[in-house]
Amino acid sequence: MKALKTIFIVVLFIVTGMIIAIFAGRRFGFFGGAAVVSKSDSVSIKAFKDIEVEADALNFKIEEGTDYHVEYNCPSNMIPVINVNGDKLKIECKANGGVNFLNFNDLSKETFSLTVYVPEGKTEYGNLDIKIDAGNVVLDGFTFEDVKADLDAGNLELSNITAGDVTVNADAGNVELKDCVFKNVEGKVGAGNLEILDTKMENVKIEADMGYVKMKTVEFKEGEIEADLGKVTVTGTYEKLTAESSMGDIDVENENDDAVYDLTVDMGVISVNDDNKGKSYKSN
Repeated sequence: MKALKTIFIVVLFIVTGMIIAIFAGRRFGFFGGAAVVSKSDSVSIKAFKDIEVEADALNFKIEEGTDYHVEYNCPSNMIPVINVNGDKLKIECKANGGVNFLNFNDLSKETFSLTVYVPEGKTEYGNLDIKIDAGNVVLDGFTFEDVKADLDAGNLELSNITAGDVTVNADAGNVELKDCVFKNVEGKVGAGNLEILDTKMENVKIEADMGYVKMKTVEFKEGEIEADLGKVTVTGTYEKLTAESSMGDIDVENENDDAVYDLTVDMGVISVNDDNKGKSYKSN
């Protein structure tokens, strides 16, 4: 059954990729249209607490500066709509008309991006909600109440971030969480790798279809990992770990000698503190 599931997942990703390509071609003009023309601007905004971003294609960052403002460089038919209503900053960047992605020269010269600047030292905010079809998100040194990030194609990098519940969904791209402090983490990765490094959590739940899962020097109470095509590596200090891999090894190290394990692999080997446990290991 596991082998059939794995084959199904691979076929599903191929079919999904074809559908996305066709959709993108119709929406953005892969099959013809005007050349890409970019526009850059800086927009002053009021102070805010929550952040909501929804974009078709965009690289997104938050950086410290001298005041609150947004700088962007986007295609002329994807100019962002930027509003602060109450305590929420809302940014919407959607395509109007067609963008000719066949003109690779134009694309190679331009980096379509949007950066939110906040006053230096103002690093604590409310909820962060990001939905981007194609693009990267890089955040470093901020505190949020909760974080939600949904990326169809792109990488997510969170460094020195403190937050409550963190929910990450990346269909095609890598996820890296480094030097962070979270309450609960729930991550789903379709085609890509997921790394959690030097991070403290209470509970963590990871699902990975095609790619490895690496958790290095982490601290948590309970962890649950399900991987289909990729190796699972966990090192640090934790109380309970449940992990399953269809095609890939599970290699764990733990400074807690009283930890509880429930580990299973179909095609691979389980190693606990350098001790070979075969294909199934369940501690008392």
